[in-house]
Amino acid sequence: MHRVAVAGQPPGVRSGTTADTEHAGRCRRGITPAARGAGGITRRVIGTIDRNAARLGVGAMVRDAYGYWSLFGVLRPPWPEIARAIEEEMRL
Repeated sequence: MHRVAVAGQPPGVRSGTTADTEHAGRCRRGITPAARGAGGITRRVIGTIDRNAARLGVGAMVRDAYGYWSLFGVLRPPWPEIARAIEEEMRL
């Protein structure tokens, strides 16, 4: 997995947010409700993100990861929608 470097962010937040951006960016409607498959994997990765480190949101980290994953293909939803979905799942 690619680890996006964002100044001042703990490694667990970066790697989790990077993976979540890629997963959510490939889904048509963001994070799917299923317990299995891409939705379940994304939820497990989101669960590894330290809530205290992300208490102000994940927007900056998602923008950075979105730019990286956009090099490999078109991500369907825009980055603010991905950040919103991750923050909603984390209940921030």
